[in-house]
Amino acid sequence: VKSEPCPSLPIVPLPADQPLTVNPSAVDSLTLPDHESPTSLEDMFDQPMDWVLKSILGLYEESDSNDSLIKGLVAHDIIHRICVKAARGGAKVDADAFERVFDAEFDTFFDEAVLATGAELNLRENRMDREQFKSDLRKVSIPELTDILRFSHLHIVGSEVKSEKINISQPGDDPLTITGTIDLLLKDEAGDYVIIDFKWAGSEGRKLREAQVKKGEDYQLALYRRL
Repeated sequence: VKSEPCPSLPIVPLPADQPLTVNPSAVDSLTLPDHESPTSLEDMFDQPMDWVLKSILGLYEESDSNDSLIKGLVAHDIIHRICVKAARGGAKVDADAFERVFDAEFDTFFDEAVLATGAELNLRENRMDREQFKSDLRKVSIPELTDILRFSHLHIVGSEVKSEKINISQPGDDPLTITGTIDLLLKDEAGDYVIIDFKWAGSEGRKLREAQVKKGEDYQLALYRRL
């Protein structure tokens, strides 16, 4: 077989460098946010460029199929539904009250939470993952939360509690208020507040978060303590 020579391609020079022009009026129109959440502050410290793109420029990246995020939202929703029903009529939500609602309503609350915050789990290709996630919540995650309530003698004051309290701006700066939503606000027997901040992550994410807590580098917990 006779091979044909490859035709030579023309060499095209690269375009000359162009000066970067910035519209001063566009820069002047950018404003810093007047409030931040503990989560967004964590982005600012750990991933400052991401924070600029999101908070300053308003460029939000589409999160396609973030498994941990979806499952975290569903788990949050289920626990919130349990807390709301257990607290009806002003009842004190201790471990026993929480557990009674969990046992009676988990299947219903799971289906409702998936429809509200994690409909992707209902896709046919995610059916096995959905059932495994449901089993993990039923047999491990929520029973462990119940054990924490029981053995630490805690009762639930509220879930998804919105708080806006801290002004961390310095004199002469624009005001900056920290706002946040506390996943679970509780009290112990002495009347002291306790905060639980839920995280749904794989083993690597869990190890990273545990290391931050042990080193005192978990910004979110430090801020929630002051909210």
